[in-house]
Amino acid sequence: MSRGSTKGKIIRIVRTRTLRNGKVEREVVIVDDPDVVREYSKKENAREIDELRDNIANFKPTGDKDKDSRMILMLEDELARLNRNKDRRQIREQQKGRVSGTGGESAGGDDGEGKAKIAGTQRRCANCGQIGHIKTNKKLCPMLNGTQQPQTGFDTTAFGGSGSVAATPATERTFSV
Repeated sequence: MSRGSTKGKIIRIVRTRTLRNGKVEREVVIVDDPDVVREYSKKENAREIDELRDNIANFKPTGDKDKDSRMILMLEDELARLNRNKDRRQIREQQKGRVSGTGGESAGGDDGEGKAKIAGTQRRCANCGQIGHIKTNKKLCPMLNGTQQPQTGFDTTAFGGSGSVAATPATERTFSV
């Protein structure tokens, strides 16, 4: 709300409070300060919008054109948000290969050798080079759970190479204390 739209406006606020003796007292406050009027109007509009947003599923036209038009805009925004989320979810599922394509084939397709491609991301362990886990998974990595001993040399299969690069022979040294 601009400063000029609240200039000269007056708000009458009726506050009710309960006294100690149980009586209810109504207090009328008249505010003519433009800054206070603007802030009060802002908070009132925000409260109204929150109330409408909470009841968006139970919307029924009220006959008040302003309120109905605001609610229709909110409904359209909510519908657009839901459609965006649906599209995002479908794209994510297609990337993972969960949604079947046209013709009943899998989303991964066929690689031409009779084997269907495995959909989704393939994780390769940087420790052992096996597909299906990452190097921090102590349960699945045979080098971390003790079922396989580390090889001498640097294995490049984890990085797309076709073999291992032999390391220079290590000399054994024994130290006595």
